[in-house]
Amino acid sequence: MKSIYRYIFFLIHTSLFGQFNPTPHYIDSLKALLSVAKADTARINLLNLLGAANQYEHVDESLRYFTEAVEVAEKLDIDSQIGTFLQAAFFYQKIGENPKSIDLLQQVIQKCEQSQIEIHGMAEAFIGMNYQAQGDFEKALHYARLSFLKLESISEKTHTLVDERGYMAGSRELALCFEKLGQLDSAIYYARMSYQRVLHIDYLQSNGLNEKNVFDNGYAFFYCQTCNMLGKVHFRLGNLDSALYFCRLALDKAIVAQFPESITESQLSLARFYLQTNQLDSAIHYSQKTYEVSKPLKNYILMQESAELLRLAYERKGDFNSALRANDLATAAKDSTINIDKIRQVQVLTLKEEQRRKKIETDRIMYQARIRQYALIGGVCSLLIIAFFLYRNMQQKQKLNKQLRLQKTEIEALNNGLEHKVEERTAELKKALDEVQTAFNKGQTTERKRVSADLHDEIGSALSTIAIFSDLAKAKAQKFAPDLVTELERIGIKSRDMIQTMRDTIWTLKEDSRQSVWERMYISSSETLNAKNITLHWQLPSENALPDMPFHTKRHLFLAYKEAINNIVKHAEATTVTIETAIHNEDFVLKISDNGRGFDKNNVHKEGNGLYNFEKRMEEIGGTFQIESSFDGTCIQFSFPIAALTNYP
Repeated sequence: MKSIYRYIFFLIHTSLFGQFNPTPHYIDSLKALLSVAKADTARINLLNLLGAANQYEHVDESLRYFTEAVEVAEKLDIDSQIGTFLQAAFFYQKIGENPKSIDLLQQVIQKCEQSQIEIHGMAEAFIGMNYQAQGDFEKALHYARLSFLKLESISEKTHTLVDERGYMAGSRELALCFEKLGQLDSAIYYARMSYQRVLHIDYLQSNGLNEKNVFDNGYAFFYCQTCNMLGKVHFRLGNLDSALYFCRLALDKAIVAQFPESITESQLSLARFYLQTNQLDSAIHYSQKTYEVSKPLKNYILMQESAELLRLAYERKGDFNSALRANDLATAAKDSTINIDKIRQVQVLTLKEEQRRKKIETDRIMYQARIRQYALIGGVCSLLIIAFFLYRNMQQKQKLNKQLRLQKTEIEALNNGLEHKVEERTAELKKALDEVQTAFNKGQTTERKRVSADLHDEIGSALSTIAIFSDLAKAKAQKFAPDLVTELERIGIKSRDMIQTMRDTIWTLKEDSRQSVWERMYISSSETLNAKNITLHWQLPSENALPDMPFHTKRHLFLAYKEAINNIVKHAEATTVTIETAIHNEDFVLKISDNGRGFDKNNVHKEGNGLYNFEKRMEEIGGTFQIESSFDGTCIQFSFPIAALTNYP
């Protein structure tokens, strides 16, 4: 905490009592120490001192030092960060970089809250000063109140003044903001409060009761500022006697304390007062005094204002030659102010451009270094990966060649027996299907279940084994027996087709299947059409809105639907198929449409295209079958009475 107060005391001293005049030898000594300093704590102290020493004559160097100080402070403890940020923020305020100053001060507040460090509202006070410089007195008033409340809270807790300057300045800043906003009652209230506190500190100082020697005589500056503030507010309220009293009191105290800046400010206040009350000789006198004191200080702003007051006083008096000379002085001071501002702006912009270029160059070098590093790492990794895969590939190739030689004989033997097994299993399947048909016609439910289980367990397993063996044989025959690949593919395709046919047949035999006929129809057609790159438009309503049906109706409808889809795949050369339902004359209608090439019904035998089967299946469930075909597609309609359905709304 001591380090924070050291920074704050130094900052207040330079901000309130004007610049100190560092000698070239002093600055050179600091630079020499900075060049050999290695510890961050030593560097940050030297950077702050150099920044403060150069902030009036060499703004660009001061900006460079404070920027580096902030960067170094980020690596140090909270105390060093807070102190450095405060100094840099005040410097940015002086050169007109108010947003940057406010940003640093907000960081100070955040760090103080995180570390539970109390700096008595100092950051809030400086934020208010930044907003004053920008002319935003509403926000300045907000932060002045925050600063004032923190100072009052600390004073009440410790029963001490804590920080004499803050104790006096808090109420004075509030008075200044209220005066700028035209709230004169509040302004006079806080100006009087500040004045009472000034008198209290004056009493303690005069009687040797002030324990904080670091603020020795510092109260005199606030004494002058507070009196001038009271004079200004009283004048605006029309209390001319009180206004004159406090302006003279401020001048007397400034002369005793020997503060040149306070003397000029007090004399300027008296000059304004006498000019506005039309006491022209007194106004001329104090305007000349202000100009004379401001000139060696090179305070061109005060010089310009005092010269303009002097011009106005001479004009009212009728001495136009003197007014002309005063106008020349005001113009010269204004030009000097503009030149100084321009020089500072150029210095600041030059430094910013230099920093930007350095950052771009640094980023470029870092980017190139990273690219080289990544390229080297990538190259090494690539070589290691290539070597690993070459070695692994060589081992696998040797092993595979050995296995292929051993399995070539097995592939040839397997190929010779596969077709015979397929024929045997096909005969068994046909026989089993005939048995299922007979059992179904006789209503033998138990027999259907047994045959279905036999189909699934025995024939299905056998066909799956044939399909797997055909795939394995085909993979092994790719290299050593390519003439067998086509035959093996045909065996695999035929086996899988038979498996799918068997599954659909088994499904039609199960009365208690959990899968609805609509779900089965969608899955079956989707798989078949997708395999041929045909788009399916399934335009049926939700399954809850579709009818449930008895086993007999479900079986014939599904088989007819499946045969219609297969005919489209085999003959239609279609790209899209649309499935939809409708209600027509108490009949439920299922429509299957495609955009294929169509056919002439008069030149086609029903038996050859499954049309006969469609009619027979619909007759079995009391329905009808219709087909319409043209050059741009075919539409098949299966219709059966709604009364035949077990559940339909």
